[in-house]
Amino acid sequence: GCLAVNSGTFETRPLVTVTGPITSPSIINDSTGQAVTFTGLHLPANAQLILDMDARQAYVSTVFYAADASSSWWVLQGGETLVYMTGSGSAGSVLSVSFSSAWI
Repeated sequence: GCLAVNSGTFETRPLVTVTGPITSPSIINDSTGQAVTFTGLHLPANAQLILDMDARQAYVSTVFYAADASSSWWVLQGGETLVYMTGSGSAGSVLSVSFSSAWI
């Protein structure tokens, strides 16, 4: 997983990148238990799934890909948040979280 540190006082909405190989990835905010899931999605090695948490949309190789209807899009509150992913066949897959700290 990734330990994301929002040094600000207000929520921020990250850009999350999953690089395959992985099947049926779930991207989880450990602080809230919220998950964005993609049942049945197979990402081959080096293919990327990009989640725009602000727009609440995901893309595979620049093509829109709908998350499961049961997904719960999440934000990073101020402080530390562990973000991790689950899925099958994930040996060699990579998760990255990009964001800017936010203040109000």
